[in-house]
Amino acid sequence: KGVSKMKSKQTTLSDPLITTRFPKNHRLRKKKFFQKDYDIKSQDFEGIIKEAEDLGIDSFIVGYSGGKDSGKVLHKLNEMGKLYGVLHLRTNTGVYTTEEFVINQCKEMNVKLFIREPTPLAFAYVAFCLQFGFPAANMHNSIMKILKYNTMKKFIQEPQFKNKHPAIVGGVRKWESLRRLGNYNSPVTQETDLWFVNPLFYESTEQVYEYFIKNGLKKAPSYSTLGFSGECMCGSFATKGEAQLL
Repeated sequence: KGVSKMKSKQTTLSDPLITTRFPKNHRLRKKKFFQKDYDIKSQDFEGIIKEAEDLGIDSFIVGYSGGKDSGKVLHKLNEMGKLYGVLHLRTNTGVYTTEEFVINQCKEMNVKLFIREPTPLAFAYVAFCLQFGFPAANMHNSIMKILKYNTMKKFIQEPQFKNKHPAIVGGVRKWESLRRLGNYNSPVTQETDLWFVNPLFYESTEQVYEYFIKNGLKKAPSYSTLGFSGECMCGSFATKGEAQLL
C-alpha cells in the first residue's frame, strides 16, 4: 500500500519495480543508539533465516553489490520465497557499471529494486570533503555513516514498512578477511531499529563459489577490472595501490 503512494523517478534502465525516491517529506527519525548481537544457534543459511524470523523479522531486503556473496544471498533468498526486495545504495562516488549491473540483474529476476541516495544527495560527500578533506582509511566509518548507514536507516523507516519488521540481508562472512575480523560477532545484529542478517556468516569462500558456479550466477564487471564492486569509491582506501588501480 505504501509503495503505490510513493513517487518514483524512473531511470533509462528502470521498470515499474524500481523506485529511486524517498517518500515526500520523509525524514530520518533519530533514536538513542544501541547495538545488540543475537545468540543464533544455527550455522547454515536456512537456519539463520528461520531464527531471524523467530525474532520477528518479516521483510528481508538484500543489500546487493553485484559480488559473489550478496549474489548468492539474493538468489537463494529469492528461491526460498523470502525476498522482499533489493536495496542498492547510490553513493554518487561509485562505478556506474555496478549500478547498471544491479538494475539489469533485478529486472532479469523480476524482483523489486529500491535505489536510495544519501541526502542531500551527492552533496553529502562534497560537504564532508570540504569540511574534513578527502577521507583516508581512518575516516572510513565516518564517511560510511553519511553515505550508507544513515541512508539505510531512513529507508527502513519508510511508510511501506509501517507495522513491519524489516532487516537488511548481506553477504558478510565471519572469516572472509582480516579487515572484518571481530567486526561481526553474530549472523543477526540490531543497531537501534536497523537490523542486519548475514546468512552466509559461517560459510567458506569455497562454499560460496560452488553455489555461485552451479547456479550460473554472474558478478558485476568491476570485479574483473578493479577486483571489487566499486559501488563506493569515497577515497577510504584500505591498501596501497587501490587509488592507482582506480
